[in-house]
Amino acid sequence: MNTMGELLFVERKVRHMTQKEMAACLGVSNATLSKWENGTRQPYISMYDFFRWCEKLELHPGGIITYLFKEVAKREKKKGDKV
Repeated sequence: MNTMGELLFVERKVRHMTQKEMAACLGVSNATLSKWENGTRQPYISMYDFFRWCEKLELHPGGIITYLFKEVAKREKKKGDKV
């Protein structure tokens, strides 16, 4: 599963929102959000949309970037350990 999709899933659950409600908040279809959450697709968004999402969800952009960076680094380390 991809980290941005995981993050959106967690934030949606914390807010007790349905996929339809969260998708409307983000300006995407609930099918698109579902694909992001289950990892079949990766979100491809502009920086403008990223900051707009952060504002709507009351999240700090720097915190999200740090979280995503750490998650990717952990996964890369695990891949390296398997080699």
